[in-house]
Amino acid sequence: MVNIAQICPCRHPQVGFSTLEILTTVAIIGIVSVLALPDFTRARARTELRQTVIELQSNLNMARMVAMNRDTTVTVTLAVLGNGRVQVSFQGFLPPYTMPVSITGFGGTNPLRFNSYGMLVGVVANQQISLTSQSGLVYSVQVTPGGRTKWCASSTCT
Repeated sequence: MVNIAQICPCRHPQVGFSTLEILTTVAIIGIVSVLALPDFTRARARTELRQTVIELQSNLNMARMVAMNRDTTVTVTLAVLGNGRVQVSFQGFLPPYTMPVSITGFGGTNPLRFNSYGMLVGVVANQQISLTSQSGLVYSVQVTPGGRTKWCASSTCT
């Protein structure tokens, strides 16, 4: 067996990394991070938009259920506030909520009215509400005349 003290005459053997090795590793990590940042930003925007659309779909389902349970008509309205943020209002059962800053606009049917049977009032075709993010992504919620909802990762649901 070889004794390390015989190979290295110094008192303590040299262990660890050199400054050059550490700088090279930090440079590689930095380059990979810079390359991955745009993908991470896009993924985060998609996730936030998806979460907001699913929340809107859930609240539309709740509005429908409230209309049926209370035997009344419930109106859901979207509006752009003065600060550019999108707000959703639910007539009489939920306080209005403001969507995240990354949601910059909406399109489609506004307002939606659910009757006591859970159906859309005065509608004979599927209705779309599209949400647009700062990065230009558009996701939608489709509401059938019967009040059923689904969300899509596109500007229109098929």
